Amino acid sequence: MAIHADTHDDLRLFQTGEHACGYWSERRARDLVLDPHDPRLGAIYPQALAWGFRRS
Repeated sequence: MAIHADTHDDLRLFQTGEHACGYWSERRARDLVLDPHDPRLGAIYPQALAWGFRRS
């Protein structure tokens, strides 16, 4: 899965497997993870926080 980050570059996202939700015990969850090898990660991080991503 990728989201559009620029007219020439895509930001790769990875989806984790299903796991127990940390907020609701009766629900299952999946996480989206930014590509940890993307050299732009430091510059993208503030925008990722604005999108709702959190460091785990």
